[in-house]
Amino acid sequence: MAKINFGGIVTEARGKVGTLVYSRNRYSAYAKNKTIPFNPKTAYQITVRNRMSAAAKAWSNTLTTAQRSQWNAFAALLHKTNQLGQPINYSGYIAFQKCAITSNLNGGPVPTSPPAFPFTYEMDTFSVNFNTVAGATLILQWSPSSIANVGVQIYATGIIPIGHTWLQNRIRYLTTISSASPSSNLWAAYTARFPAPVAGEVIGIMAAFYYNQTNLVGIRRQLYLTWLA
Repeated sequence: MAKINFGGIVTEARGKVGTLVYSRNRYSAYAKNKTIPFNPKTAYQITVRNRMSAAAKAWSNTLTTAQRSQWNAFAALLHKTNQLGQPINYSGYIAFQKCAITSNLNGGPVPTSPPAFPFTYEMDTFSVNFNTVAGATLILQWSPSSIANVGVQIYATGIIPIGHTWLQNRIRYLTTISSASPSSNLWAAYTARFPAPVAGEVIGIMAAFYYNQTNLVGIRRQLYLTWLA
């Protein structure tokens, strides 16, 4: 793996160029050869791909030209940044796909028209109350709670190897629960998705508010937790 010291012209690089992938860890920037990930085609993978395929077909075959134009206008209102802090400009299709997949994930219909405004709720606090193996408990807490038409989407990782901190390629959707349920025990949902943990092992947890009137998900809050005995 090559180490890189950027100069005055190029100060940062992320992503793939040819056969090299550029990134940065806590020590320095680096480049590595691009590898083809293993594709086990699990039931979860197939479900996610089916959701993406259904959204693509709905964009092409269900939405009218006028509706697609509305989604293009809506996309211009969405703001996000990449790893370098640069703005990401959404297309109407990507904005629709995000809303359609989220709606499908939570049992809703295909949203043919975009929300009237890009509105979401954000968490003020997010923490773990209990995470014990023997007690079979995984209880999250957040605030504010009990918001009308708002659920909480929970994401988690399996066991994180020692020395690893990057979660994005490990995080998996776990479940969606009511925003009024911060005392719900998510142990069953976690062990249905991942092997039962052992005391001392570390996992990552993410959560975000989901507003079902817009099919938009807020910013994910992230934390690491160590399973207790």
